[in-house]
Amino acid sequence: MLYTIYWSKGAETKFGFKKEEVIGKNMSELLSEEILEESRKLIDMLSQGKIVKDYETVRFAKDGTIVNLSISASPIYDENGAFSGVTAIYRDITDRKLIEKKLVEKCEQLELLKERAEYANKAKSIFLANISHELRTPMNGILAGLQLIKLEDINEEQAKYINILNDSANTMLRVINNLLDVSKIESGGFKLNCERFNLRETINNIYNSLLITGNIKGLEVVYYLDPNIDFDIIGDQVKLIEILSNLITNAVRFTNQGYVSFRVKVISQDEYSEKIEFRIKDSGNGIDENFRDRIFNAFSQGDLSTRNEYIGVGLSLSISKHFAVLMNGDICFEKNEDKGSTFIFTCEFQKNKTKKHRLKTNSMSNNKITREKIDQDKVILYVEDNLISQEVMESILKSKGYKYIAAYNGNEALHILRNNKVDIILMDIQMPELNGFETTKIIRDEGLGGKHIPIIAITAYAMREDKEKCIQANMDDYLVKPFEVEKLYEIIEFNLRK
Repeated sequence: MLYTIYWSKGAETKFGFKKEEVIGKNMSELLSEEILEESRKLIDMLSQGKIVKDYETVRFAKDGTIVNLSISASPIYDENGAFSGVTAIYRDITDRKLIEKKLVEKCEQLELLKERAEYANKAKSIFLANISHELRTPMNGILAGLQLIKLEDINEEQAKYINILNDSANTMLRVINNLLDVSKIESGGFKLNCERFNLRETINNIYNSLLITGNIKGLEVVYYLDPNIDFDIIGDQVKLIEILSNLITNAVRFTNQGYVSFRVKVISQDEYSEKIEFRIKDSGNGIDENFRDRIFNAFSQGDLSTRNEYIGVGLSLSISKHFAVLMNGDICFEKNEDKGSTFIFTCEFQKNKTKKHRLKTNSMSNNKITREKIDQDKVILYVEDNLISQEVMESILKSKGYKYIAAYNGNEALHILRNNKVDIILMDIQMPELNGFETTKIIRDEGLGGKHIPIIAITAYAMREDKEKCIQANMDDYLVKPFEVEKLYEIIEFNLRK
């Protein structure tokens, strides 16, 4: 048994027990059973010659309040060297424990808020991706229908209205693509698609487009292309075009008179790579000083009033800057001394060291293709649950002399394949009962048709990984909605020849 032989003034103040109430008393009379058992373990350690330092525990004061303590204790030996007791120093750490508790609670709250924010962000990305998908199918019907009308004998007035509709539809499509890009960026699913291309050809095409749109508004167009650039490069051509199109479109849109300048130069290079600077300068309205810090934020525009004459959702610059950073570059802007703005976009490309000519297969040149004679008896099965899309596709295929069969879902498609000769299948992905992936698996597993029937995915799922999923599902090709009719013809003919 251990008895208390000393009780300091500090202990008296902290625990509320007077010296007379403690000295000479057995510890079992002063401590609860739980704390007493803990104390016995500490005493056993001390009796073995061990020292206890900064051991954290709790004790109860006389009034019942809990006191958080840090204990440091050493053994006491008698004149014969035998263990006879313990000397202990108690340090009150109640305030520190309260702070730690508050910090833990704060961290838990922050973690909860983080989880909620991540969930909300994920939900938003899924929503944007789904909205993009759902809009692509009707947009496909609109754009494909307009392309079919252009093939008819129409007068000049009708052609003007069709062009207006086509421009508006393409504007809507750009918004849809921006929403899809936002969802990919926020979900972390965006990756660059690096392929070989000729930078001179790409830049010249962009300049020609700028020349047309600039001249329509009566603007002077200034152009410079650095001859020291190595034009045979490897990079993401699609994203390069998207960034430059966004910047040039804004420059033309916000400039009512004066000029738009487009300059391209190399700013650094070595044996393997080169960094290119694209400078787009205009004499337009310029950027308001109050908006400079927010210009690259998503869903931000310089003029948010209801009288804004410039239509848009404020995504293009935010998306373009993100793409530029992924391409080891950046986008910034400068205010011109007189008026207008200059946007500076830099990015890095790898030089093509093989110097081989690119083989162009399954592609068009100037929107024209030299076609071999195609057997007009070919039967094409279109699997699609959207009736408007079915009607549009029927017109597209029959105008080329193909025989057309439609199926509303996968089960209908399987029934048709078991009872009809089909030469090629155009397959939607999202359908009731059996989706496109499930239907394709059954077709391949059962060997329907007695041979390998080419299956082309025609879907509103437009992410890069969606194409990879289709190819992994044993589909032969992939076309995203909305599509160009000529591109569809090209893919069909390419797969029929295989």
